Amino acid sequence: CCYFVFALSDLHLLSRIFALSLLRCCSVGSALAQPFRDSFDTYEDDAGHELGGPISPSLLQLKDLKYLDLSMNNFKGFKVPEFIGSLKELRYLNLSGSFFSGTIPQSLGNLTNLLYLDLNNFLDQSNQIGLGWLSGLPSLKYLNLGGADLSKDAAYWLESISMLRSLVELRLPNCN
Repeated sequence: CCYFVFALSDLHLLSRIFALSLLRCCSVGSALAQPFRDSFDTYEDDAGHELGGPISPSLLQLKDLKYLDLSMNNFKGFKVPEFIGSLKELRYLNLSGSFFSGTIPQSLGNLTNLLYLDLNNFLDQSNQIGLGWLSGLPSLKYLNLGGADLSKDAAYWLESISMLRSLVELRLPNCN
């Protein structure tokens, strides 16, 4: 198993990148050899999580970034960075199974062009989330909140979801 600190210091050279997939970043062989698992219950100590550490704000230099996949990594102990909400061109964001700490940053509500958002089991501990930030995602077509504890917003979670007029697919497996 390898552990990387995500530091992209030379992104100015790559400013025209529009897709970045770091799905199980350095374990391509093991990712291909293992069948896909729909439940992440046993993943906490799984060697398939390869990328870890803080995510550098240098990512903001990728001005044309439309696709960001950080799924199936191990960011345990690190929060989803607020600056991800500044990646205005993002259409696709996948943080599933990435074991971030903390909560969903409200700044994700700034991603007005986002079409696809997968947060299936992305937190390492408490999975209690608020949904107020969803109202800022008018273009969202796919949303996966699998494993989320919606009790924080129990009184109005359905109202928050129904405000997403473009939503075509909603996944809520193992939600409380």
